[in-house]
Amino acid sequence: MRDTEDFSIVFATLNQLHLTKAFIDSLKTCNVDFNRVSAVDNGSTDGTIEYLKEQNFGSLILNRKNLGCGTAWNQGILAIESEWCIVMNNDVLCQPGWPYDLLSEAVSQNLSIASPAMLEGDHDATAQDFLAHAGINMNSYTRHGQAHAVCMAIHQSVFKKIGYFMPVPSLGGLEDAIFFRRAKEEELGMGIVGQSWIHHFGSATVKALKLKYDTKHLGDRKLMRRYLGESYLEMKINKLRRKFDSAVARKYEIKKFGHSVWGSRKNGQTNWTQ
Repeated sequence: MRDTEDFSIVFATLNQLHLTKAFIDSLKTCNVDFNRVSAVDNGSTDGTIEYLKEQNFGSLILNRKNLGCGTAWNQGILAIESEWCIVMNNDVLCQPGWPYDLLSEAVSQNLSIASPAMLEGDHDATAQDFLAHAGINMNSYTRHGQAHAVCMAIHQSVFKKIGYFMPVPSLGGLEDAIFFRRAKEEELGMGIVGQSWIHHFGSATVKALKLKYDTKHLGDRKLMRRYLGESYLEMKINKLRRKFDSAVARKYEIKKFGHSVWGSRKNGQTNWTQ
């Protein structure tokens, strides 16, 4: 029987101190034991390292340079043993009860990889009010077959079956696509849980990379296709299939709940985009 209490949280940072502070403040509202948190810094220079040292995390890994998301995530995962590892971005605001709702539904739905539902973009009073009630509205609903790398709870059995994330910096954010493809090939249960919600500001890590590094080789899709063993045509077909599946699920969710599990808020308007 899977244990919903035995979990760790892993996140990586690269500058963006103001977002990391907001993330940590929100994490403190969730009654998470910080001894179960593993932070990995990829060479920040804006005071992030000094701030992280003050937090008394169970593990703090300070890389001298940017080793990429895949390597950082792997370092954090291996630093603290747990049945579940929640890998997430640092440009996120957590809702009270979020990890426990996520893992409870993951166990109930027999998921090996589970992501919370998500509202991205502007975080205003309307967004916060929505987030406070959305989980109740979508209680016990899960969109099966999908997950996202903004936040993903991964059961330890997944790493035994498909391994860890590709430690290749030039993939620059595509590590998750390879990981999810491997999971699908092994027919591992994945889902986005409507009972658990987070807010995601969006692309903070990518923006930080663009500010600090020559990014012409980041997000190398040709390299990703080689690792996946798929042609350009196969990539396009798979992308269209994912968009179709998302559109079908979104239509059902909006009809039943009035919103989907993945939205975007900008200029006072919320669009259910995924």
